[in-house]
Amino acid sequence: MVRGRLELGRVENKASRQISFSKRRNGLLKKAHELSKQCDADVGLIIFSPKGSLYEFSTSNCMEKIIDRYRQSSDAERVNKVQQDRPKKLSADSGTGFEAPKSPQRSMDDSDFPKKNLDELNQMEKELETALAMTMTRKTLLMMEMIDGLQEKVCITVSLRDNYVQQLRILFISSHRII
Repeated sequence: MVRGRLELGRVENKASRQISFSKRRNGLLKKAHELSKQCDADVGLIIFSPKGSLYEFSTSNCMEKIIDRYRQSSDAERVNKVQQDRPKKLSADSGTGFEAPKSPQRSMDDSDFPKKNLDELNQMEKELETALAMTMTRKTLLMMEMIDGLQEKVCITVSLRDNYVQQLRILFISSHRII
């Protein structure tokens, strides 16, 4: 027997909607688990129910590691995309008669700025957007590195604190034994 094509749309009945959510959530979690087992892939899945309950699945038992890896990957992809989208500098040899400025700042300092045509202004806008995207990406990467460094310092500090607490307990116990 072949199932009919199900029309996707919001389930209006509240009870049916909850049942549908539970079944689909369990199916999605099962598929994520199967994908991780069969393909040896790192999988992270986060689901929020309509009521705000959190359901998550991760193969490495640490969702934060997967999220950090995703952030690093998406930042690197953004940098690559920005570099690929960077406008090519035109030279006088290319026959266009227009040479793209070396930096957006130089273009805006030109005294003939009001005389620029639409193509030149569009070129300047693209260069500014590229420079801004690269700056934001670099800033994000630096901030993430700083956060990672601070998290390492927190771990070291917590470890030192635990060691000091353990030493104090030993001293306390040994001082009570003497009395």
